[in-house]
Amino acid sequence: MKNTTHQFALIDSTYSAYDAREVITSLINDKIRFLNIQILSLQERYGQNTEHLENRVRELEVNRREMIDLLTKATTEDALVEVSSLVNVTVKQSVDIEA
Repeated sequence: MKNTTHQFALIDSTYSAYDAREVITSLINDKIRFLNIQILSLQERYGQNTEHLENRVRELEVNRREMIDLLTKATTEDALVEVSSLVNVTVKQSVDIEA
């Protein structure tokens, strides 16, 4: 398979601040949950170092807190929030390197 790229809009809408907070925190929570499952699996099954994944979870937790704070304040101001998120997916041909 040759390298293939696909792009799509995951989110592209205007929300109330409350709904925007729900959408964004749901996505972040799902990603954190996914990473935590990966961490557990890699540690238990393979004894691998998962520091890079653990760092990513911490980054996402900070991002989640920042978004909750920002959008909670926006909720009190009855603001509208534009949210857009593009997803880029590239499938790359794997290369076998023989030693």
